[in-house]
Amino acid sequence: MKTGTSRRLTTAQLQTAAHEFERPDYRPRFGKAPVVEQRRHDCAIRQAKRGRRRLRVGSGTERIQITVERSLLAEADDLAERKHISRSELIAQGLRLALVS
Repeated sequence: MKTGTSRRLTTAQLQTAAHEFERPDYRPRFGKAPVVEQRRHDCAIRQAKRGRRRLRVGSGTERIQITVERSLLAEADDLAERKHISRSELIAQGLRLALVS
């Protein structure tokens, strides 16, 4: 014999409890985060954004616009993905190779 109360709902109780969530206009009610938690969140977001800056290499970077054949660009994108580098880094590596030879 079990002691204590059962935590299972009857079908009728479950339908009553779920009724609110089945409405098409249902929106969950979330309480506002405490000020301390909101500040911690904002600080974490700022730190994450700071970490995404590019490292300065040499005399910095310059944004350029070039025209490349579509099939060549597709091959370059595939290679960059396989090497886990950006398209810009792949092009920079290619330029370095061309300048050395």
